Order: sequence, then structure tokens, then C-alpha cells
Amino acid sequence: MIFSNFFGDCQRLYQTSSGNKLLRFIRIWFVPSTHIMAVYRYGNCAARFWPPFNWLLLIPYLCALAVIKLLYKVSIPAKVEIGRGFVIVHPGMIYINPAVKIGKNVTIAHEVSIGVARLSDPRCPEICDDVTISPGAKIFGPIRVNHHAVIGANSVVTRDVAAYAVALGVPAEIRGRNYPPRDRQRQGGQPPQRQGGDQRQGGDQRQGGDQRQGDQRQGGDQRQGGGRYRRHRRRSDRDSHVRIETDKRDSVIEV
Repeated sequence: MIFSNFFGDCQRLYQTSSGNKLLRFIRIWFVPSTHIMAVYRYGNCAARFWPPFNWLLLIPYLCALAVIKLLYKVSIPAKVEIGRGFVIVHPGMIYINPAVKIGKNVTIAHEVSIGVARLSDPRCPEICDDVTISPGAKIFGPIRVNHHAVIGANSVVTRDVAAYAVALGVPAEIRGRNYPPRDRQRQGGQPPQRQGGDQRQGGDQRQGGDQRQGDQRQGGDQRQGGGRYRRHRRRSDRDSHVRIETDKRDSVIEV
């Protein structure tokens, strides 16, 4: 158990770091998060043994824990339940209550406190998988921070946080959603279609059809206009069969 969880912590550090494979492998052993989690994993495993055997194992743990508190200002007791893949981005001023439960692949920054809200209520928060806790965040009370949630910087969380939610403020409120990368690409790849624009285009097409029909009607009127201006007139002489046509537009008389 101790080796599998610690291997998961190192593996997540290796995956999130950049550079050559050899350099990344060497670099993770000098990261403070590796030192802190190594001491915690050892103490958590030693606390599971029956006394008095665990007393002998806890002596080196207490010495290492004192060094961690002195160097990095981090207090993670051995009774805390933490899943594999736990990463501390910037150590310093981190305090976690022994009754806290933390899931897998959780990322935590500096100046974070997780514990009880009142002395009369010993219940502590529960942090689910893939949660990110930003610097200066405070999480108190018997609450549950669901998976893939993000706690903003300097936020005070005293209520449950839904999955994929982004909690910000004092007290913290839901201000956004932390969707997975696949959902982001699916939403961003196809821009939303505006229905109003389609309706306006349809109206333009109908107007164009009306204009064409109006032009046809006007053209027909113009063609018929020649017959309207042209009048036929017969002479009153009975013996004559001459037809006289007059055109008012050109003032021409044709015989």
C-alpha cells in the first residue's frame, strides 16, 4: 500500500513536469512534494500496525515529520486518508486535520487549511477525486467537495461544492464550471448558431422575391403602356377606309 500510493504520487509528478524523460525522472526526487509525501506515506503505513510494534516504526517518522515542518511548514498527520496522486504545488503553511479524507489526484497549493469549523463539531471535510485547491483557500466543516471541482484562491468554503464547479469568494459561491478537456473542445469547436440571423436572411430572400415580382409587374405595365398611349381613330367619312393612328408621346400622326 505504501509503495503503490507513493509510486502514484511520483508518477503524477513525472507526468505533469516538462523536459527530457531522464531530467524529469531526476527532477521529481528534488521536489518538496516528494519529500513530504514520502514521510506521510511511511507514517500512515506505520500507524496501521498493532502496538507496540508501531511505536518503534513511529520514532523515525516523528523525527522526519519534525524536519518537514521545520523546512516546508507543512503539517499532514499520519491519520489523514489521502489517495494516490496527491501533489503539493508550493509547500508552505499547509495544515490538514487528521479526520480529513482526500481522494485521488488532488492538487493543493500553499497556505491551505482543511479542518473543523467549530470546536464542538469534530466533523471534517471530504475532498473527492481530481480536485484542485488554489493558494490561500480554507475549507471548514462537515462538507463535501465533489470530483473535478476547483477552489479559487483565498476562498472560504463552508458548504458543499458540486462536481465540475468553480467556487470563489468569501464565503465561496459557484462562479463557473470546470468541464473536462473533451467537453471544452466539443463546445468550442462548433460556435452556436443564431436563429435570429437565419430568420433575417429568410426575410431578405422573401423581400428579394417580392422585388422581382414587383419588377415583373412594372415591366408588364411598361409594355402595356405603349397600347395605352396609342389610340385608334376612324374618320367619319363613310366612303373612306383610311385608318388614322395618333401617338401622344411623340406627337406623330400616322396615316
